[in-house]
Amino acid sequence: TSAIEAARQQVAALKAEGVFTIIALTHVGINVDRQIAREVGGMSLIIGGHSHTPMGPMNNVRTPPYPELIAGPDGKPVVVVTDWEWGRWLGDITVAFNAAGTVIDLQGNPTEILPSLPADQGFENRIAVFRGPLDQLRARVVGATAVDLDGNRTNIRSRETNLGNLVAEAMLAKARNSGATIAITNGGGIRASIPAGPVTVGQILEVLPFGNTLALVTLTGAQIIEALNNGVSQVESGAGRFPQVAGLRFTYDPSLPATSRVTSVTVDGKPIDPNADYVVVTNNFMLTGGDGYSVFTRGRNQVDTGFILADVVEEYIAANSPVNPAVDGRIAI
Repeated sequence: TSAIEAARQQVAALKAEGVFTIIALTHVGINVDRQIAREVGGMSLIIGGHSHTPMGPMNNVRTPPYPELIAGPDGKPVVVVTDWEWGRWLGDITVAFNAAGTVIDLQGNPTEILPSLPADQGFENRIAVFRGPLDQLRARVVGATAVDLDGNRTNIRSRETNLGNLVAEAMLAKARNSGATIAITNGGGIRASIPAGPVTVGQILEVLPFGNTLALVTLTGAQIIEALNNGVSQVESGAGRFPQVAGLRFTYDPSLPATSRVTSVTVDGKPIDPNADYVVVTNNFMLTGGDGYSVFTRGRNQVDTGFILADVVEEYIAANSPVNPAVDGRIAI
């Protein structure tokens, strides 16, 4: 289901319950938020995330404004806001609606989270209760890497990296006994690098902070090509859907139309068979269509294994330490 269609369905369901003021909380990026505002009637406010977009005072040019008003399909204004990234700003918006749910007054005053802001001591005390055992867990060394592992945001979302290869290979190693021969994971789920040397639990959790689990799905070769095309369709914007892979090699041309950029895919040195079935290991976010991978929702034999991806990578590093992954050309441009 596309974000647009999902929004339409939810608005209809809420209106059927008598709701007349609808506020959407999304994580699809500001461009999709704007599209939802323009195309889906019945919403008054969209509070979004995912694209890490600074608005208003969060950037030097103060555009887009905070908040941003988008005309809905009925001509009524829809408020769109996001508060950038990583807790740097606290969003603050006051909205007044009339009885029909139409915005009639609006004030936005986001606050930058500066070191000079006084901490709430009660909150700090609660953090201290949990910090000790968590710090011990984070500091536990599970293995070592002989090389720097590249999870740089720009790199992991646009090209093959050795850390992307390691994560994909760890997934495939865990799922081979279940018949998997290919691994595809989204680069946007890999959030940090690891320097050469000892590797701790904390570093792995920084790389893979979302708690995603391994998932299995049977796809045809044609569906795998479709998935890879989705993965490279927004490479120019640094979208998180860029695929990091194991068990296959592919070439793509970013100058081609977004839906047909993949020019070759090989498995075991041979062109992928569009009609053959392949068991693919991915993550549960992608299995449900996350990052545009709707093709996975049409696959067969879908299974969420429950294995947490961070635990799988920890296990793989411990078993193969010191790891020394390389960029081997499995993704070519």
